[in-house]
Amino acid sequence: RSDLVDQAGKPDGLKKTRKYYGSLYDVNQSNDFWVEDGSFLKLRELAVTWDFSDQVTSAIPGLSSAKLSLIGRNILTISDYTGWDPEVTNYSSDTQQYFAVDYGVYPTQSTYSLSLKLNF
Repeated sequence: RSDLVDQAGKPDGLKKTRKYYGSLYDVNQSNDFWVEDGSFLKLRELAVTWDFSDQVTSAIPGLSSAKLSLIGRNILTISDYTGWDPEVTNYSSDTQQYFAVDYGVYPTQSTYSLSLKLNF
């Protein structure tokens, strides 16, 4: 939820209904209040590889080369967007109008993997 409409932790006497915010901010209409700048810079993939061929091939008979790689995907997103991820989309292509939240979807996952390549 947007901090603007979050009712968690408020005393019951100060809580407002969803209809209150709907009428106050005209959330059922397209307007500039709920629109954010969605521009971003994203590091999609980064791979770092170490070649251990010289050190390992002399120590292990029959081994001709050895490489170790660390791969990261969706590592970094730089944006002023207040939601999870500026690329997150709704179930449909319609304009999102749900109190400044990314509704019904999860952000892009970051993944990390390790690769070891041995040639004999």
